[in-house]
Amino acid sequence: MYQKLIGQASPGLFVILVDQSGSMVERYDNSTRAEFSALAVNRTIYEIIASCRKGEKVVDRCHLAVIGYGERTELILSGCPSQIENPPHGTMSLMRKVSDGAGGLLDVEMKLGVWVQPKAGNGTPMEAALGLAADLVEAWTRDNPVQSISWPCRLRFGGGSSAPLRLR
Repeated sequence: MYQKLIGQASPGLFVILVDQSGSMVERYDNSTRAEFSALAVNRTIYEIIASCRKGEKVVDRCHLAVIGYGERTELILSGCPSQIENPPHGTMSLMRKVSDGAGGLLDVEMKLGVWVQPKAGNGTPMEAALGLAADLVEAWTRDNPVQSISWPCRLRFGGGSSAPLRLR
């Protein structure tokens, strides 16, 4: 198995695809699927940026792209952590459980950035989203050559006359 730590000398790429189709209006726990998935993506972005902090400064150890697909397939967010650290849609307050140091948990308010807003509509153009993701990965690997990596990834789309996409 190939393993390598990401860092400034060898940055990584994270591509997140978010389903924003009509089915995301359905209830999930105490929210909709769209709200739940947006929260999960926003927490992930927050954690990625937090792990790139060196003191007060954000160090670019990776590139992050978020693709939404539903009514449209679109690039919602793209950039290095220092470019995206300020969320475009402000912040939201959440309660988070943290250790009290004595074996218990305390509820503490947390401010979470909002990079992705909940959306739901139309069909599920996953093929277009995967095609955009493949194009992003291909462009990123071209711009960020890494020695001695073989990409064992090959994307194929079935049905119709769509040609297979290959990552090189």
